[in-house]
Amino acid sequence: MEGPATTITYLGFIIDTTNMMASLTKERQKDLLNYLRKWINKKSAHSREIRSLVGYLLWACQVLPRARPFVQRFLDLQNSLHNMDRYINLGKELKSDLKW
Repeated sequence: MEGPATTITYLGFIIDTTNMMASLTKERQKDLLNYLRKWINKKSAHSREIRSLVGYLLWACQVLPRARPFVQRFLDLQNSLHNMDRYINLGKELKSDLKW
């Protein structure tokens, strides 16, 4: 008979109660890196795509707190978008934030 589990995978996170740590599963890490690589090659993006990216990055920041500063520029951009139906040019600064 086994005792209670100290590690659980939930919504793409690995939660380890013994070490008091949370991390992304390998599959989610790979998905996130592939998603960011696609964004680095983009020249522009629709405002809805930017909002989706921000949501994905904030989800990952739950277990990657040091990544939060790199999301801030996208949050500022998202908050400045009043028109939901437009394309935005992605400058060098935004792309450099994706390379963290």
